[in-house]
Amino acid sequence: MHKIRFCWRYLAGAAVLGLVSAAGPAVAQTAPAETDLTVLWTERIPFQYTGEDGKARGLLVDIGRKVLGKAGLSYTEVMLPANRVIMEITRNETPACAIGWYMSPERAAIAQFSKPVYKDLPLRGVFRAVVDVPPQVSAATALTGMNMRILLKQGFAYGPHLDALIAKAPAERLQRVTGEVPNLLKMIAADRADVVLLAQEEIDFYSKTDPNFARNFKVQAFKDSPEADRRFIMCSKRVSADTMNKLNAAIAATINVR
Repeated sequence: MHKIRFCWRYLAGAAVLGLVSAAGPAVAQTAPAETDLTVLWTERIPFQYTGEDGKARGLLVDIGRKVLGKAGLSYTEVMLPANRVIMEITRNETPACAIGWYMSPERAAIAQFSKPVYKDLPLRGVFRAVVDVPPQVSAATALTGMNMRILLKQGFAYGPHLDALIAKAPAERLQRVTGEVPNLLKMIAADRADVVLLAQEEIDFYSKTDPNFARNFKVQAFKDSPEADRRFIMCSKRVSADTMNKLNAAIAATINVR
């Protein structure tokens, strides 16, 4: 029977649910055994976030725990900013996995990936309400042909199609920040950028919880949007082949993502 030891660490700021070391990042009172897996979460409502009880909650958290339970793996959960997740996977110092990440060539070079665990709803553009956006605009036009100030989340991949368009956009029009979605939306509303790319799941959540959403923002689908991307379990190369096989077998037994 698998076990879970919660070891929440927030390396951006001092908010920690666990034992805090004054000399550095928060650490667990008991370090996980070498055979344990470290599962890395990052705050991104509604996919994964810290609930009122201090534990991880969200769509991908539920999927991840279902797979890990089926695989019979012992693991410790750690909350980190997205850019630190990439750093931990790249360092490859411990067996670590992050649930529900996109695959990209850059990530494939530093990590190994499971079978897919989730397929997103399409990404949309969330524009300032006063921005004039054609109703049938393409992502190519919006991101490279309209002189938009584009707000991006640091360390995130947006899928091959959008990533390629972002790479073509003038560098001075791009802003990459580490804030979470509420902060990104505040930046758009404050006229610090014109558009941010969000998943439909995120838009559904914030449009219901923010009473000013409809007044401040305009949501636009892109006519050239490809089929939504799939998400995977991204693991450091220190994770054994046996563990990866257990994860893939558990995914095949519990999830049907094409």
